[in-house]
Parts: sequence; C-alpha cells; structure tokens
Amino acid sequence: MNSDLQCKKLTAAGTVFDGPGRVVSVFSHTQASGSFQLRDGGASGTILLDIDLPNAETNSFFLGGNGLRFNSSIYLAGTNLVSVTVCWG
Repeated sequence: MNSDLQCKKLTAAGTVFDGPGRVVSVFSHTQASGSFQLRDGGASGTILLDIDLPNAETNSFFLGGNGLRFNSSIYLAGTNLVSVTVCWG
C-alpha cells in the first residue's frame, strides 16, 4: 500500500477519486438519521461499504489491514449527510 494518503470531503454524492485506491478511513457527520455507501465504479457501481448512521452524530470508521480495495474508482452515495471525508492511499 502506498504510504501517501489523500483525503477528500464531500457534502453530497459524488466521486471521491477517479482511479483505483484503498480506503483506510471515513469520517461522517449527519443532522438526521442517514446512511452512506462507498461504491467501486461510480453511482451504479458495486457497493463495498454500506453504513447506517444515527441521528445528529459525527462518526469515525477506520478500516483495518490495508484498507478496502476499489479497483476502478471510489464513489460516495448517501442520505441526510452534512459531510463525509474519505481517506485513501
């Protein structure tokens, strides 16, 4: 795994990174109950991570080992999100 991490904050659904990578952590903030998904390959790609979020919370998710591998691109989808920051290498 590359030791150079990158992070991107999104406030709506969209592409995190248009290329392969390994997600190592995700930080989320909601004002109401919601969820987010990380997909490999765009808006209709394979869901690799699907998390339900409690009401008005800030959460941190650290993915162990070498992270979660995305082969083509990293895409964020979700509901009731204020912001999500995804870190990958």
